[in-house]
Amino acid sequence: MDGNIGSEIGSKQSALTYVGGLAAAFVLSAIVAFFPAGDVTTWLNYLCTQLGFFIAAGVLFYLRREAFSLTVPYKRKISFAALAVTVPVTVGIFMQNTLLAVCFNKLLESVGVYSATELPDPSLPLNAVLGLLCVCAAPALGEEFMFRGVLLGSYRPKGRVKAILLSALIFALGHFNPAQLVHQFILGAVLAYLVEATDNIWYAVAVHFFNNVLALFLGLVPGYNALAALDAQSAGILCAMCLAGAAVLYPSLYGLVKLAGRKELNPKERIIFFVFCKKAVVKVNNIWYHNNTADDKSDNACDRKADLTDLNGRKNNLFARDPWCVALIVMLAAVTVLSALLEAVGAA
Repeated sequence: MDGNIGSEIGSKQSALTYVGGLAAAFVLSAIVAFFPAGDVTTWLNYLCTQLGFFIAAGVLFYLRREAFSLTVPYKRKISFAALAVTVPVTVGIFMQNTLLAVCFNKLLESVGVYSATELPDPSLPLNAVLGLLCVCAAPALGEEFMFRGVLLGSYRPKGRVKAILLSALIFALGHFNPAQLVHQFILGAVLAYLVEATDNIWYAVAVHFFNNVLALFLGLVPGYNALAALDAQSAGILCAMCLAGAAVLYPSLYGLVKLAGRKELNPKERIIFFVFCKKAVVKVNNIWYHNNTADDKSDNACDRKADLTDLNGRKNNLFARDPWCVALIVMLAAVTVLSALLEAVGAA
């Protein structure tokens, strides 16, 4: 099953869009390869992937504008109070995941995989500016619209949990860096939950931006890089960070969702929404549906059945009858494993 209901984007379209984005990024990277070596060229290489995603999403928007608008929740108004809470959410998830990421990296190192992301020195003013643009702002927009927009939206008919897990898995594998798998998977799940719970992609964009800012500049903090040693002292610090991060993250997530609000729903609809975590709900002939036109206040919104997704009886298995989703995950997993093997051979 492709999951393409009415005018929504299905998993076939989302997979092709993602692969198209990677292809566009490859072409841009090939062009940048002719530039003189240096920090600016390194930053441009990071930017190429995001430009590829922008190009692919732009083509999809041009070809299927209505479907894109129904699948990617980018039109809703932003609550600035909720937007402010994205900062503690980001700090919480980064603190919580640091211990898990360090332990996973140690496991990789035990089998000969030494994988790390090398960036130019962000303490230099030009590098700081280019870093904010190329690895903070651009990925926050490009990756969110691709992973939490197109891909997450195409998997939404599978159900809330499945859509979140699938998009998070593809997000983690899509970085092609074994060292980032744990953090990126958890981060991707949190970002996908935010989009589903608020029906607004901009909070996920903000969290993604602040996460990348931390990743870019925390290495300048004295003693931070030493935590990767995982000796007795650093292990204690990391455990305390993990607990403190979880204590900050989950209440902040709850507060952000509450502040974001869904004022167009009545109390009964809110209950159904929080159970199914859908955009909005309407009832037609005693059957609950998910209505993608939540912001449409017209009286005949319930009559547009082309825009309704049945909530009753869609109990597909995670990958059942969805070869496009399976093929995409297998491809990304194969490239990630190949990357790990090359790292191991290079280290040897």
